[in-house]
Amino acid sequence: MALEKNVTPDGTVVESHKFTLSEVGDNHNKFWNVRLYDSDDVFVEWGRVGVTKSNGTHRCAGSHRMNSLIRSKEKKGYKENQVLDGNFDKVSSGSSVNNVDLKKLAQEQIEHSSPETAKLIMWFAEVNRHNITGATDGRITFNADKGLFQTEQGIVTPDTVKEARALLVKIGDSIAKNDFDSVKVKKNVGEYLMYIPQNVGMKLRVDSFLPDLQAVQKQGQILDALDASYISATAVHTDDKTKKDDTPKSKIFETKLTLVDDKDVIDRINKFYMGSRNQSHYQVYNLMVKKVWAVEIKMMEEAFEKMGKKVGNVCELWHGTQPSSCLSILKVGLIIPPASSPHVTGRLYNDGVYASSQSTKALNYATSFWGQKDWNRYFMFLLDMAMGKPYLPNRNNYMRVKYPVPGYDSTWAKSGSGVMNDERIVYQTSQVNIKYLIEFGK
Repeated sequence: MALEKNVTPDGTVVESHKFTLSEVGDNHNKFWNVRLYDSDDVFVEWGRVGVTKSNGTHRCAGSHRMNSLIRSKEKKGYKENQVLDGNFDKVSSGSSVNNVDLKKLAQEQIEHSSPETAKLIMWFAEVNRHNITGATDGRITFNADKGLFQTEQGIVTPDTVKEARALLVKIGDSIAKNDFDSVKVKKNVGEYLMYIPQNVGMKLRVDSFLPDLQAVQKQGQILDALDASYISATAVHTDDKTKKDDTPKSKIFETKLTLVDDKDVIDRINKFYMGSRNQSHYQVYNLMVKKVWAVEIKMMEEAFEKMGKKVGNVCELWHGTQPSSCLSILKVGLIIPPASSPHVTGRLYNDGVYASSQSTKALNYATSFWGQKDWNRYFMFLLDMAMGKPYLPNRNNYMRVKYPVPGYDSTWAKSGSGVMNDERIVYQTSQVNIKYLIEFGK
């Protein structure tokens, strides 16, 4: 049962486990993985995350030897990663998954009738992929064959992402106070990296991994991407050869996108846009309406009809977004980030759906104005938002209030109330329904 280095095991994998050990201040950012084969071979690989890798095989050692090795690593502080393994065939707990290409699903399932709309859907899928890999500096990568994103150790499961989010909130609170050296922040960062393994070099330091709140928020983007990737990976998907009497394909997208050619509709939207511009938004002030698509997202419409409208005070508002987010929005509508700290989301009025009556204010979020990548195509959603009874902060209290304010259905930060531009926020996604997607250009 001695370890034979660089020896290929025999047989088929029957069990797989992945572990990491990350400790701030020590030379620890390690991984250790083990696989049991039906030949009873036990294959192990180890090294530093993203830096080095070695491997070997214990011939005919069986599950007893594998479990003994696991106990030894756990005593040293290694934590098991709940992930889809590299071939995406199973999670460490044994759950089965299917290979899904989200790009293909979008093309198949978003209802559309024009070649131009089909091209738009494919372009959204492409920029979504490129944005995630770029925004995370390669910390998560895209597997083109599977259509999935992964960390160094694999695709992280939702329960693990949930635990990581809770840690990231605590870490964000520490970074906001310029605390890079306390025992608490070091412990939280080390544990976070055991949940979300990443290449952070040979020696782990808090101030090099997370030097500011922008870096914390970028980690929030990684968690969002991994959540979405897991949903895609575990979706039921059948190919074109499936018989008609087989179980029907799961609908990931229940969305209809229709290119609008009704001049009256386009003129109304254009008039609303032009009338709500602000010259101080110089970067986008001269952008014009180019194309309009009517949007129908089934789950969003149903929730708004059932619950949102009852709140009342429905306003037509603008929501700008990067093209890399459009596909996700068309999939599930506008979501509220699951974090509970503005240090993670960067949002002044806490986690909610944000919109504005000022078109160019919202359009800034569709450009590189806030430091995002400029894709040279700019999009906004026009939506209905049920404001109900809004809380109106003022310049004297807006930073001290805890949002959402009990007894109110929304927050309406008017221009001059501590912010320069109108912002409206609801805290239930059922209070929002997207009606149109508009593309802007010069």
